[in-house]
Amino acid sequence: MNKQKDFQVALLMDDITEAQELSIAFREIGIYAHFYQTLGELWVDAKTRTPDLTIVDVKKMSDGEVLFQNHPKVKKDSMCFAFYYKEESKMLLNSTYNLNHYGYVKKEISLGGQIQTILRLRNKELFLKDENGELSQRIERIQKRTKVLSAQAEKSFQYEDVHSLMDEFFKGLGTSTDVKSFCRNLTQAFNAWEYCYSFSVYKLSKNFQKLTSLDKTGPKFRVLPDLWLNVPCNEGIKGYARDMAEDVSRDYLLNSIRGVEVKGRFENGDLLVLGNFDEKRLQAFDWDLFGERISNLYRTALVNDLAKVDYSQELTSFEAFSLLDDIYFHQAHKDSKFINLDLSPMLNLIKEKHGNRFYWKSFISDFKEELIESMTGDFKFSFYGAQNIMLFINRKNLDSDFQTLKFFLNDFSYFKYFEDTTILISNSDKPVLTTTAPSSINFLRQIETKEIVNRIDAKPSINSPVFNV
Repeated sequence: MNKQKDFQVALLMDDITEAQELSIAFREIGIYAHFYQTLGELWVDAKTRTPDLTIVDVKKMSDGEVLFQNHPKVKKDSMCFAFYYKEESKMLLNSTYNLNHYGYVKKEISLGGQIQTILRLRNKELFLKDENGELSQRIERIQKRTKVLSAQAEKSFQYEDVHSLMDEFFKGLGTSTDVKSFCRNLTQAFNAWEYCYSFSVYKLSKNFQKLTSLDKTGPKFRVLPDLWLNVPCNEGIKGYARDMAEDVSRDYLLNSIRGVEVKGRFENGDLLVLGNFDEKRLQAFDWDLFGERISNLYRTALVNDLAKVDYSQELTSFEAFSLLDDIYFHQAHKDSKFINLDLSPMLNLIKEKHGNRFYWKSFISDFKEELIESMTGDFKFSFYGAQNIMLFINRKNLDSDFQTLKFFLNDFSYFKYFEDTTILISNSDKPVLTTTAPSSINFLRQIETKEIVNRIDAKPSINSPVFNV
């Protein structure tokens, strides 16, 4: 970080021991923090000198009738702050959602990693502030261009400067509590923006080997085909991947294509917005600044996600057995239907083609991610060895999710995970869905004897019967 010795950090903490832990985490990267025990002390000091970053314990947001959110610099958005909390105080986060903050620091997660994420965002803003002189010159040049364009336009045409156009977009984008809501808000904002004719958004897969289109809708949104990358993009969507995406998008978005990188974790973008825009009205538009502002909101959503990781969908095999027996012995969880996803046909093919390496880690990462994304309703799943995935699907979504599963199993690109991708994979080599009575003992017996009943063909068909619940 630039000028670390001059970087001022204030800690408003309830527990001095936890304050020391935060102070140590800052000291490890060369930053010294000042500790405040009361909101009143911070209130007075912050009026005379504003810290570059303030960490506020959610337990210290009020002191009698004095509220942190009523501080003049908080109201004017001239103070940079983030919130500290722990599991027992997370219910107090509700009072922070309407404040323009830089994210959260959770006690139970690595403090160093969380702090560095917030500092990277803050350091970028300080850099932009230092470059204010250059930015002012750019604004001046844009204003001169707008005067020329206004003179050439029709008399009835009222020119809007680039910043009002940008502000109009960001009013529609709003704030997001996590990455999922950010992606939803982003597509809604582009759908509503009058200067966007059509657009799509690519995201980088978790194994960095594929670009997939967001699964969104809207009058202007276009779903693009998945793109497999010959070289993994470990540092975000690289130039060659962006060129591929732009080439493909021309068949769907038409006319000139403009790309906007949304950066978060890496040097390059996590997301890539491709759009067909009103270039005549946006001649002087600062696309770099536009991308930076979107990226800042995305980084905030990433930080928020750190406190919202939920593994409740995935069960251990023992938890799954317990759920099966709850259904069998006590008729509990009547809203769930048990289905087994049998991977043995695929495993048999891998064993048969043992000379053709199979990339297990990449396969299960993508398979699991796309399986979760394909489901529309509530469900839980559990791995039983490498051969079986136990699924518990909500009955009210069973018909739609069951058909979706069959299409997913048939359409998944299994060949991509073999070293020699020319391998031929027939329908009989693909995983299948099977059903059995919901009982742990019954399931184990069926697995041991390989006599799973009610075998279901995973290949979709127009005449496939609706699953009988």
